[in-house]
Amino acid sequence: MNRISLKILVLLFLLVSCGKKKATYLELQKFVADPAHGLVQSKNIQGVKIDVYYRPTDLLVHQEIGKARSASDSTIAKLRQKYSAYEYFVLSLSKGRKEITQVEGPWDRGQIIQALSFEMSRFVKMTSMGRDSIPVSDYTIVRTFGLGNSTDALFAFEKPLGDTKWIQFSMDEFGLGIGRQEFRFSTRNIDAVPKLNFND
Repeated sequence: MNRISLKILVLLFLLVSCGKKKATYLELQKFVADPAHGLVQSKNIQGVKIDVYYRPTDLLVHQEIGKARSASDSTIAKLRQKYSAYEYFVLSLSKGRKEITQVEGPWDRGQIIQALSFEMSRFVKMTSMGRDSIPVSDYTIVRTFGLGNSTDALFAFEKPLGDTKWIQFSMDEFGLGIGRQEFRFSTRNIDAVPKLNFND
């Protein structure tokens, strides 16, 4: 075997070994929900439970494809490109395993519902290691009509420019009386998220 062939084989091996492991939909959900992977952070302040989850692009692609899951490779690639310009986080708020909007507390429920439904872009932002402040690009509340265990909202932020070792989800006080809260995520942990195998 000549030296050129050997170099090609080594390069191919490195490319394959550096490729991300693929996961099924359930495996990817479990991966994100496992605190050991650093993609979910939780706090409990005055009885209010706050969970912030990193939401990988492929879970959003899977959601858009829907139950049919018969999308072509080109469709999947286009959807990945569509979502890949942003970082996504889910904010989950609860008290006593009930939606924060459905329980009594030392707060004005009407104010909380109004803020969560229409005003969270005023209270939430993302920052990076370079202290760049990145506003909310879009957010949506998950509608459960009072039947869920928590009030959940999905936030989208433009990806920070340049390399950064961490990104931080920050939430200012908006009426719950819990003060400003910050949740920092390592980009190394985010980069380690497996890709979703859409063929399973």
